[in-house]
Amino acid sequence: MLFDFFEKLFYRGQKKLPFSNDPTIEARRALNGRRLPEDLSDYTICLADYDSKATLDFLKPDLGWPIDFYREYIKTYAQLIRKRHGKAVICMVVLQDYLTWLKERGLRHQPSFLDKYVEALGQKKT
Repeated sequence: MLFDFFEKLFYRGQKKLPFSNDPTIEARRALNGRRLPEDLSDYTICLADYDSKATLDFLKPDLGWPIDFYREYIKTYAQLIRKRHGKAVICMVVLQDYLTWLKERGLRHQPSFLDKYVEALGQKKT
């Protein structure tokens, strides 16, 4: 109960924990947040890497991570998936290619469309 009080006081209603400066911690948080089963042998999870810091900042403006940190995070996330017997596919997102993909479909950028694009890239790799 006392912990709950301090947690609310410290985070002031934020739903996510503060940035940890450790890609392993961030990758574990992300994987746990997806509520996936322990055995991922039937899963293929496509993860986005970005060709530049500008692309990362444009497509994920709220993230605010350096590109090197993000890449370490993705690599660690993929390792955690593989440890759970899942298949992790890291897909390079090039901004111009993504924008062309959106235009061909008459869409505007939204996180859900970015997820679909990464999934489509992953299907090409498998």
